[in-house]
Amino acid sequence: MTRDEIVVMIQQVLGFRTDLTDAIVRNIKSAQTYLELGPTKPWFLLSEESQTTTDVDSHRVLIPTDFLCEYEDAALVYRPTDNDEEEVILGKRDYDWLLKAYPRVYAADAEREPKHYCLRGDYFLIFPRPDAEYIVRMVYYKKDAVLTSDIENKWTKHVPLLIAGMAGKLLAPGLRDGNATAVFVDWERTGRNNMFTRSEDRDHTGRDDYQMGGPE
Repeated sequence: MTRDEIVVMIQQVLGFRTDLTDAIVRNIKSAQTYLELGPTKPWFLLSEESQTTTDVDSHRVLIPTDFLCEYEDAALVYRPTDNDEEEVILGKRDYDWLLKAYPRVYAADAEREPKHYCLRGDYFLIFPRPDAEYIVRMVYYKKDAVLTSDIENKWTKHVPLLIAGMAGKLLAPGLRDGNATAVFVDWERTGRNNMFTRSEDRDHTGRDDYQMGGPE
């Protein structure tokens, strides 16, 4: 479903108010922002694997511009250039813990492959301070394409009722339209339930570790 199809859905509830098109579009974009900043991130915002390279003698790795939050299962993974070595999932720790755990001055011959990290401001801080350029791959929840034109993005594709309901709910009270507000609240509730159910299905359906005795 495209942005303008969402606009038509909302207009129908508001009595086919075509004069509200611009306001509806603004509220659709606001609804997307609110949803992306919410505590629960849907599966469709999870990024493909990307990678970056650390700088020599610098803790800092700039977070991506579309970054929302870390992926709980493995945000950062150190990928050795030697294919015989296994990847290392970096452990996340408090900044104060990391400062105590790792010295400020290292021996000249000390290898400092990534082991831990923390998130501060616009940067991942990698510890120990890298002694070379190391490849770090990341998976994270990312912002979706903004609906500035009549496109289909992941929100309108997977949970159209949710974004339509929230956009309408933001708009309708200003119009003093209680009936429309009730419809939009119901759309939002249904959309959230659908998103939660599909997320649960994706997380749990077909997992072999739920079998009695675990996988063979």
